[in-house]
Amino acid sequence: MDVMKEIEQIDDHRIDANKDYDLADIIFLTIAAVLCGATGWKAINIFGEAQLDWLRQYRSFNNGIPTTHSIGRIIKGVKAESLMFCFINFSNALREKNNKEHISFDGKVVCGSKHGDDIIG
Repeated sequence: MDVMKEIEQIDDHRIDANKDYDLADIIFLTIAAVLCGATGWKAINIFGEAQLDWLRQYRSFNNGIPTTHSIGRIIKGVKAESLMFCFINFSNALREKNNKEHISFDGKVVCGSKHGDDIIG
């Protein structure tokens, strides 16, 4: 149950001549950068250059970090449905591992409002 294993299943529709950068590396870079506050391709590139040693703890990044334009072109080529399917599969694997019927995203259970309890306050 590893989100990267799901990401590696996403089809790469680029022709072989344009595969200097591994698709899973670029998706991982983009997710990590956005979670750290990056708001565009340039910010993702800057994050990647600054955090390359950290990124390489999880992925190879054999050819380093792509240019700003390459990041945008590569990510724009990923079908949104493929990425959503990847995260749905990962979320369901987590849910099943923890024997949960569903996953609450709104925080009501965490705050105790489901039972009338006031955990935070």
